[in-house]
Amino acid sequence: MFERPVRIKQKTTPKGVVFCLSSGMIMCMKRVIIWLLLSIAFLPITYSYSALIPYMSGKTIFLRGVLFIVMLLVTYSYLFDKKFKTDFTQKISILYKKPLVKVIAVSYIFLTLSTLFAFDKYIAFFGTLQRGEGFISFTFFYSFFALTALFFEKRDWIKFFGLTAVMGWILFVYEMMQFFVGIVRPGSFADNPIFLAAYFLFVIFSSFVLWREGVKSKKVYLSILGISTIVISVAGILVTESRGVLIGIIAGITTVLFYFIIVGKKHVAFEKFNLRKTAVGLLIVSMLLGGIFVSTRNAEIWKGIPGLNRLSQVSINDSTTRSRLINTQITLRAISPKQSSIKDTLIGWGWDNYIFAWEKFYDPSIYASDSGIFDRAHDFLLDRLVMTGMLGFGSYVLIWIVFVGMIFKIGKKDVYLASVFLFFGVAYFIQNISAFDTIITYVAFFVVLAYAINESPENIKIETNVRKK
Repeated sequence: MFERPVRIKQKTTPKGVVFCLSSGMIMCMKRVIIWLLLSIAFLPITYSYSALIPYMSGKTIFLRGVLFIVMLLVTYSYLFDKKFKTDFTQKISILYKKPLVKVIAVSYIFLTLSTLFAFDKYIAFFGTLQRGEGFISFTFFYSFFALTALFFEKRDWIKFFGLTAVMGWILFVYEMMQFFVGIVRPGSFADNPIFLAAYFLFVIFSSFVLWREGVKSKKVYLSILGISTIVISVAGILVTESRGVLIGIIAGITTVLFYFIIVGKKHVAFEKFNLRKTAVGLLIVSMLLGGIFVSTRNAEIWKGIPGLNRLSQVSINDSTTRSRLINTQITLRAISPKQSSIKDTLIGWGWDNYIFAWEKFYDPSIYASDSGIFDRAHDFLLDRLVMTGMLGFGSYVLIWIVFVGMIFKIGKKDVYLASVFLFFGVAYFIQNISAFDTIITYVAFFVVLAYAINESPENIKIETNVRKK
C-alpha cells in the first residue's frame, strides 16, 4: 500500500567552487562600483530637455542617482561579504589617518550644524533647483571623494582622466557650434561661460596627468590625447572670455615657475636645460609679455582676440568690480555679531541661504552697478563665510592649507606632478574669488583632492585579492 520513500542524494558543491563563485561575485560587484564611479566623468555633458532647468537638473539627478546606487552596492557588500568588509574597513582606517580626510570631515560637521540652524532649513537641506546644491548634494560630493579615494587605483584614475579629456572635446565642439551661430560667450553643456571655463581648468589638469603618464609608460596615444586636449581647453577658455579664469591661469603659471625656481636646482627640464634656469627664462619672458599687454591694453589689436579683449577692460571702476565690492560689504554685515547674531557669525545662515542675508542687509547703491538679485556673493570665500559661518569658513580654508602641504610632499617624489596640482590649485582658487562653484566644478575639486591622497608619498595602498589576477 505505501511506497518506500526514495532517498535522493544531494550533490555537494566542492569548497573550491564555492570560493571561486564567491570571489567572482566580489570581483563583479567591485568592478560595477568602479564603473559607476567612472561614469561620473560624463556629468558635464548630462542634459535633460524635459527638466525645468535642463542643464542643471539633469546633472543633479544623474550624480545623485549614480552615487546612491554605488552606496547601496557598497552597503550590501559590506553587510554580506566578509572579505569585502575586512578590506573596506582596513582601507577606511588608513584613509582616515590622512590629515586631508580629517579636515574634510570637520568641514562636513560644520556644514551639518549650519543646516540644522539655517534661516530656511528646507532650502539649506535640499538646495534650490537653480543650483542643485544644499546639504544633500554636499553629502554626495563628500561621498564621491571618499569612494574614489577608497576604490580607485592607478588604472582607474587614468581611465577617469581619459574620459574627462573626451568630455573636454565634446564640450569644446558644442561650444564652437554655439559660437559660430552667433552666441558671443557660449557656455556649451555647462550653460554658463564662467562655469565652462572653470571646468576646462580641470580638463587641463587631467590632460597633463595623461600626458605625463603617456611619457612615463611610453604610450603615445595618451601623450597625444593629453597635449591636444590642453590646446583645445585653452582655446575654449579664451572663447568664454572668462576674465577670472584667465587671471587664474596667469597666476597658476607664475606660481609654478616660482616653484620650479625654488626646487629646480637638481632637476632637468629637458635634455640640456636645467629646470631652474628654464623657469627663470620663462618667467622673464612672461613678465615682458605681461608688461607689453598692460601698457598697450587699450590698443585695437587686443579687442579682436577673444578673452584678451575682456581682460584688457578690467578696472576698479567697471560695474562688475563695483558690484562685487558692495557685495563684500553686505557679506561682512551679514556675519557681524553686532549687526546680525553670534549664531550667524559662528555657523552661518545655512547653505543656499545667502539670498536671505543679502536681502536683509541690501545696499541700494549696488543698483547703479547691478540691478540683479544675488543668491551668491560671487566669491566662494564670502559664500562659505555667510552660509557656514566662521567655523565652516575656517575648516574650508584648512582644507586648502593641508592640500598645499600635500602638493609639496608630492613634489619630493615627482616635481612635475606637483606642479600640475599647484597650477590647478592656484588657478581654481583665484578664478573662484570672482565666481562660485557649481556641481561640475565641485566634483572636479573633490576628484583632485582624492587623487592627491592617492599620489601622496606616505600613502599605503592595499591590494586586495579582488583586483589581483
